[in-house]
Amino acid sequence: MAATDFFTPRTALIDGDIIAYRAAAWAHGNQGDLHDVVERVEAEAAEWQARAFCNKAFITLSCSRDDNFRRDHYPLYKNHRTGDPPAMLNEAKRAIRKLATTITIPRLEADDIMGVLATGTKVVNPVIVTIDKDLRQVPGWHFNPDKEDFPVHVSERAADEFFLLQWLTGDATDGFGGIKGVGPAKAAKLLATADPLDLHGAVLEAYAEKGYTEEEAIAQARCARILRASDFDGEARVAIPWTPDNNRVES
Repeated sequence: MAATDFFTPRTALIDGDIIAYRAAAWAHGNQGDLHDVVERVEAEAAEWQARAFCNKAFITLSCSRDDNFRRDHYPLYKNHRTGDPPAMLNEAKRAIRKLATTITIPRLEADDIMGVLATGTKVVNPVIVTIDKDLRQVPGWHFNPDKEDFPVHVSERAADEFFLLQWLTGDATDGFGGIKGVGPAKAAKLLATADPLDLHGAVLEAYAEKGYTEEEAIAQARCARILRASDFDGEARVAIPWTPDNNRVES
């Protein structure tokens, strides 16, 4: 981002799930009360917006885990997360809703809402603000307040390649495995040696060689994929199931 861009009106798309969780977890570990939770939520949201050089913010919050649309395609998605959340998590989310314009969409995660808004036309100069690396599969401006000093731009090509890597390797944190035995290095090598005009076909072939059906492979892709505007029916307010044919990626 050039210095002259600092004064351009920008809109922070802030991951409210993470802010709420961090505030509640801090309170749990430090015997904090509701006042502490509210104070930490307000401070972190304001800091993230300011450091992303944004003059406006929308904060996104996820649907319930059980209601996530990905469960329709892969019932085990995040099913392994059985521990109790921090005791004051709901209070932290209520504080966020009072703090700023908060966006929730039935059946979507906060990540998906940020992805849809960042790639659509309704938000002015959006900047995705989160510490979650998975959002880097969405093209556009990003800012990780834990690791970066300035927003960075992710090209569509880089975003598409990140999605393909996630599709191949899966994400143990979210409970889907990708291709067993394929880590980041193998996945990168596979994409580097694949036909650049048919990267989706190369990934599907890699799944097939390991004994997965095409249906199983596409279910993994739908778990990995953070929604973009093209993956969301705005009128019906539902996710559009991802398919290779409708989302061709070329290197």
